[in-house]
Amino acid sequence: MLSKMIKIIDKISDSDMAQVLSILKRKKNYKNRVHNEVRDFVIKNLNIITEGLHFVDKELRVAGGDIDIVAKKGQTFYLVEIKTRLIRHNADTKGNIAQLLGHMQGLNYTLSLFTNCKVNIKLVLVEYARDVGKFAIKYISNSGKIEGTKKIDLKVD
Repeated sequence: MLSKMIKIIDKISDSDMAQVLSILKRKKNYKNRVHNEVRDFVIKNLNIITEGLHFVDKELRVAGGDIDIVAKKGQTFYLVEIKTRLIRHNADTKGNIAQLLGHMQGLNYTLSLFTNCKVNIKLVLVEYARDVGKFAIKYISNSGKIEGTKKIDLKVD
């Protein structure tokens, strides 16, 4: 299969390949731009998740991946995962919850290297439908069950 792909790639001219790569890059940059705009909007408006939430960090690297937003209220840390999509594409909520659970385990593991303290963590999944400007904020239990959902109509990008 790899040899077939190499033969196909060899037949594409350099200018065509450059055009294909620019289209792919542009698409990815647009998606990243929208993701970053939604992330930054949520950071500036953490009260849409819960009142009294304070920003701690963004794109925090832990074992298991990057946490989009880390916020805190009292002694509880909130791990917030941002997902953007088009409304016609079904949300992969189970996969997103699994990703959040992995982030929580990664953060707990990282903290365990430095301290024996247990940290209270709440998980939040923010899904944004780019084409219709709708937020779904899902509150996830530490066992991976959706405890509640808040929907907001608001265009960000």
